[in-house]
Amino acid sequence: MFFRIFISGGLISAGLYAHESARMGMVDMNPAGLYLMNLASGTSQNPLSWPMPMLMMHFGHWNTMFMGNAFLVDTQQSGPRGGDKLYSTNWLMASAAHRAGAKGMFETSLMLSLEPATITDRRYPLLFQTGETAYGQPIADGQHPHNLIMGLGVHYT
Repeated sequence: MFFRIFISGGLISAGLYAHESARMGMVDMNPAGLYLMNLASGTSQNPLSWPMPMLMMHFGHWNTMFMGNAFLVDTQQSGPRGGDKLYSTNWLMASAAHRAGAKGMFETSLMLSLEPATITDRRYPLLFQTGETAYGQPIADGQHPHNLIMGLGVHYT
């Protein structure tokens, strides 16, 4: 595992990275568990070649994973369509997996965002963003904050 800090265009992001070797120490991990661990949005899989920024811990026979990010953004999009705003986009994701039978794996997952508290006026400026709606109103040149509970799931493989 190693710690990495990214600084790009004034944005700073930090993360704890677990290499492929970290999976070797997972408690009661089987092929079904490795499959669940690599699930991405929908039916896609995360690439195994990318070191996923996460913190993995064990609690008895449970394998847990925590990851998240937060960005403090000061955007200056002045003009007839733009706007200026200081806000934070952020999310935290956690999951816990446990062996279920000889070949199965059970996993629960939760994804949270504090954007409802860190983004005022129910939107932030984003030029040329169209097609979004929030709170029953269409948004043009803006993005809505994510919900407090962005995802809640139970998976079995």
